[in-house]
Amino acid sequence: MDATVLIADGDGQCRRDVERFFSVAGFRVKTALNGLDCLAKLRAEQPDILVVDLDMLWGGGDGVVALLRESYYRDTMPAVLVVGSQPRQVLSDRTGVPQSCCFEKPFALEELLDGAGLAMALRDLDLMGVCG
Repeated sequence: MDATVLIADGDGQCRRDVERFFSVAGFRVKTALNGLDCLAKLRAEQPDILVVDLDMLWGGGDGVVALLRESYYRDTMPAVLVVGSQPRQVLSDRTGVPQSCCFEKPFALEELLDGAGLAMALRDLDLMGVCG
């Protein structure tokens, strides 16, 4: 796999589990501990996929997703997967990201990988909620 995924999650165990899973699946993986760290790594790494936890500190996923709508990110928009402690519908309503790209914790890692493929396709078709 030639894609880079950025995992932004304040829960260290979840971040490590997702990092390990995507690494084994062949992705280049970067991690972020909080919203500010995530924004810095989005600019520096320009990942293909962002897995962002809405419950993390310092800007959280809500702030990160809102900033992705800004014109600065239009040319480097990652496919976005949202994770959090609420049901998919609530995560989608909070962020504007399609429900199919939202995952309630705990989630199956295989489902997250499937969601990554879907999110990339939606982004490429300009159907990802954060693009509009």
